[in-house]
Amino acid sequence: MKNLSRFLAVFTLFLTLSAFTTRSSSTVEGTWIGEYTGIDHSVSFKVHFWQHDGGWRGTISRSNDGSKELPLSWVMLEASRIHFELVQSSGTLVFDGVLRDGMISGDLLYSSLRGTFQLAPDNLSVL
Repeated sequence: MKNLSRFLAVFTLFLTLSAFTTRSSSTVEGTWIGEYTGIDHSVSFKVHFWQHDGGWRGTISRSNDGSKELPLSWVMLEASRIHFELVQSSGTLVFDGVLRDGMISGDLLYSSLRGTFQLAPDNLSVL
């Protein structure tokens, strides 16, 4: 009986952690809006993430000027951490963030310039 209780406790913990991991991963799927801030300016932008072939893909665009969506070259999601990059001829924008309380925020690196970014879910977008 003691072994059965232990087994059930471990099994319940496994199911709980599995559900949490699935929920954390799926919460980034969709459209996010926000801004990144550098030394002397801020830029509003929009990001869209989706799952594809067991991995993550995404696009990014400036949300205030109607610019076209550009494909992200790399999207990585691990637990609550997210990393995505946009490679351009002028350099690579590197975003390292954390998903916390329904928001994504973190650091931005572009060449030798550093900044921060924040994203919120775009609840008005149609998936």
